[in-house]
Amino acid sequence: MTFDHPEFDHHVRITFFFDPETQLSLINAQHRLVGGRCAGGIRFRSYPSHSDACGDALRLSRAMTRKFALANLPMGGGKTVVIGEPLQLKNPALLRSLGAFVNSFDGQYLGGPDVGMNAADMQVIGEVTPYVGGRASDTSAPTAVGTFKAIQATAHFLFGPGSLAGKSVAVQGVGAVGRRLCVLLKAVGARIVVADVDPVAAAAVAGEVDAEIAPVDEILRCNVDILAPCALGGILNSGTIAQLRARAVCGCANNQLATAGDGRRLHERGIPFVPDFIASAGGVIGGALEVGLIDQVGYEQRLDRIYTTTLEVLNQARARGLSPNEIAESLADGASVAPPRV
Repeated sequence: MTFDHPEFDHHVRITFFFDPETQLSLINAQHRLVGGRCAGGIRFRSYPSHSDACGDALRLSRAMTRKFALANLPMGGGKTVVIGEPLQLKNPALLRSLGAFVNSFDGQYLGGPDVGMNAADMQVIGEVTPYVGGRASDTSAPTAVGTFKAIQATAHFLFGPGSLAGKSVAVQGVGAVGRRLCVLLKAVGARIVVADVDPVAAAAVAGEVDAEIAPVDEILRCNVDILAPCALGGILNSGTIAQLRARAVCGCANNQLATAGDGRRLHERGIPFVPDFIASAGGVIGGALEVGLIDQVGYEQRLDRIYTTTLEVLNQARARGLSPNEIAESLADGASVAPPRV
């Protein structure tokens, strides 16, 4: 049963949906409602099993609640996972069916682009429902800016106030966000190592920012100041954590910890970890600006706040002898009890 799933956290609503005409198969998880609403990206990818897909939806929606809370945005967390290979299944008819599904919640759930989806897809979905963001442009730019600010704060925590110049950062995944992050890191003189499952993409970004290229299976073992996971989640587990050589971990990939105990494992190894629901909050902040929840001033203030929140969490963790993940979850879960200030 879903209620027995290890990732179930008293979610307010979980919906399984299948459209036989388009073969659209999805799970929508709504973790919390704030002001009667929740939001989260629409992810389109293959899963080993429906249980894995359900776990992803449950875990990601909970992370979205925490992300909105710490970003001071009036929204609960939700998530949609579309099950299947997007290159084989994605077409306008399926996207419109997806839009009709989103529309059926009448604004209780707001969607946006995630893995396997883009702004063009949101435009097709937007033909059927107004309850999607990310149509005008993708959110990779604000996500990269927010991640960059979190990395700056992590460097501040490690080395004291100052620039990232000369500090080394290993970026795992150079898609839209990872590439933009590398450009920002290059601008302040950081030394960059990149890796990607697409060797052509890795080579292109490395050439653009004068970065070293590491093999995909070695990037997590790079001897660098900061490791920035910017691909898929679940990469920090008992095996990989034991091999880490980075002094800290701070990246934008969702759900980087394979299990709840992996945050403690990082702490026991003395490796500060910035929870992804802090580092990647720039995307939802950009989405909130697009749909009119905040204005430009609020947008910029919230992006800047990522630096402050990161440093606050890392300092509290050190002072209290807890993992940063424990501190951040406590702060977020406390903040999500009542609607945040706009």
